[in-house]
Amino acid sequence: MRAINFLLGILAALLVAAALGAIWSLTGLAGSGRASWFAPLAAVVLALVLRFNNHAPGGLRALVCTLLLALTAAHANYLMAAGFIAGQMGLELLDALRIIGLDMAYSVARAHTDRGDAIAYAIALVLALLLGFRQPGELASNGQPKRRKS
Repeated sequence: MRAINFLLGILAALLVAAALGAIWSLTGLAGSGRASWFAPLAAVVLALVLRFNNHAPGGLRALVCTLLLALTAAHANYLMAAGFIAGQMGLELLDALRIIGLDMAYSVARAHTDRGDAIAYAIALVLALLLGFRQPGELASNGQPKRRKS
């Protein structure tokens, strides 16, 4: 029974990651930027979703949270690259999504990424990793609150 709960929690987190990627890309395309400030926000939301789904704090949750954030960022950047290409070529967004490949989307995303975007992504990855290990107010894996050493 525990394995099915874990898998359903991962499925719910994947759906949240896809939704966050879509919202992130819409925010970026509407503001004519990359909206890299959304990355730390996505990390916090994904960590909260994993916590809400009763994933135990620790290394596995930190790894899953980090991978979900990477998936969210890749999805958002793919959609933003498709939107940019659609705007430049006079295509509809759905046509651009079908035409471009991963290599073209990666090239466009890389060309538009600056130092500030890279810093925001790095902060988000560290935040996802740390919040995956433990969140404020969360009990330790043995059910006891973490005690301070005096």
